[in-house]
Amino acid sequence: INLMKTLKLFVVTTVLISPMMGSVLAQDYFLKNQAPFDTTIPSPETFLGYPIGAQHTRHDQIVTYLYKLAELSDRASIKVYGKTHEQRKLVMLTVSSPANLKNLSTIKASHLQFVDPKQQPTNYESVPIFIQLGYNVHGNEPSGAEAAMLTAYTLVASTSLEVKKYIENAVIFI
Repeated sequence: INLMKTLKLFVVTTVLISPMMGSVLAQDYFLKNQAPFDTTIPSPETFLGYPIGAQHTRHDQIVTYLYKLAELSDRASIKVYGKTHEQRKLVMLTVSSPANLKNLSTIKASHLQFVDPKQQPTNYESVPIFIQLGYNVHGNEPSGAEAAMLTAYTLVASTSLEVKKYIENAVIFI
């Protein structure tokens, strides 16, 4: 009987803890290659109080986290571009270098020259690219929003040379 109780406890514990451990490992796997990180910017886990993927993160928590990133970092700005049917904010986090964020209208004008048949621009290499990362279209599918928070954190907080190169050469919309 004791063996059965022990086995039952083991199975129940494994079933309850395994998903959480998987999410912790997934988060570590996602972040480890982009270290070090600016310690003044909270990771999603620190901000939310649980690892990404351990539970479904509510819309308001995601939006609040993105606002926090924009507040703490000169690499990010945030804008409300609409509302859902339930009056929830739809936001766009823009991530790039501080210089690119200050010159968005100039970068946009350069991009418009590329598609204007009357223009003959040749400066393709010197203009940062625009990247739209659209993570979710269905509210009941949490993986996209969870991944968006990890990506936003990585782009805003990583001090790795690779990430710095990304944000110098791109304007990323999340």
